Amino acid sequence: MHRTLITAAYGAFAVGPIGHVWYHKLDSIATRFHSPGSLRFVLLDTVIFSPLHILGYFGVMNVGERGSWADFSRKVEVDFVPTLAAELAVWPAIQAANFKFIRVDYQLLAVNLLTIFDSAFMSWCRATEDWMSVLFPGLKSPAPARPVVAGSGQSSSVEFSSNAMASKEGNQIFITVRRGKQYPPRTIDVRIKYEQTIRDLREAAAASFGLSLDLLQLFWRGRELTSATDGLTLLEANLHTGFSLQGYDLSEAPDYWPAVVQTPEGLAFETVAAAAS
Repeated sequence: MHRTLITAAYGAFAVGPIGHVWYHKLDSIATRFHSPGSLRFVLLDTVIFSPLHILGYFGVMNVGERGSWADFSRKVEVDFVPTLAAELAVWPAIQAANFKFIRVDYQLLAVNLLTIFDSAFMSWCRATEDWMSVLFPGLKSPAPARPVVAGSGQSSSVEFSSNAMASKEGNQIFITVRRGKQYPPRTIDVRIKYEQTIRDLREAAAASFGLSLDLLQLFWRGRELTSATDGLTLLEANLHTGFSLQGYDLSEAPDYWPAVVQTPEGLAFETVAAAAS
C-alpha cells in the first residue's frame, strides 16, 4: 500500500504536469519540423523522456522508502539499463500510434491508461534487487568491474583489471541499517577483501554499528544473510566495491520495508520470494 501511494503521488504530481507540458511541446516541434508519428518524433520522446522518467521514479521511491544515497546509486547501477531496455521494447511502438492517431490534448490520457501496467512493472523493478536476474536467471544485469582470479585450482590470489574499483584495503561495501521506526537510517561502509567471507562482513558491520552479531540482520538481493551463507567469500557472493546491503537493528522490533516473508533459507522480500516461486 505504501509503495502504491508513492507511485500514485509520483504520477499525479510529477508525471501528470510534466507530461502535459512535454506532449504539447513535442506537438509544436513536430508541427514545425516533422509530421506527427514520425520516427524522429518517437526517438525524441524515447531518448529524453524515458530515461528521466525511470531516474525520477527510482529517486522518488527511494526517498519515499527512506533509502540512502547508496541505495539509490546501487539501484541505478544495477537496474537502470535493464529497465530502460524493457521500456524501449514496448513504448516506441505505442507512442508512434499515439502521436499519429490521437490528438495532443488526449495523448497523455492515452498514455496514462497504459501506464497502469507500466507502473506495476516499474514498482516491481524498484522493489526487486537485480530484477533481470530474478526474471531471467540465465541473464546478468550490468555490474561494476569485477576481478580476474589468477591461476587455477585452489589458488585464491586476485588480480584486478585496470578499471577495477577494489583497493588494496578491500571492497567498499555500504550498509544501511534501520532501527525500529527511527528515521533517518544509519549508513556506514566497511572494507572487505574478496577472499574474506560473509561472516567477516557481518562482523565488521556489527562492530561499526556497535551491535552484537545476533542483533544485526542484513539483506542482500532481497534475501537475509544467515549463518548458512557465512562461509561464502565476497567473490562467491558477487559482492563488489560500491554495492550496498540493507539491514535492521534488532534491538528494537524491525519495521520491515519492503515486507518480508519466511522461506526455508531465511527471510526474503515478498517480491523476491514471489518471483522465485
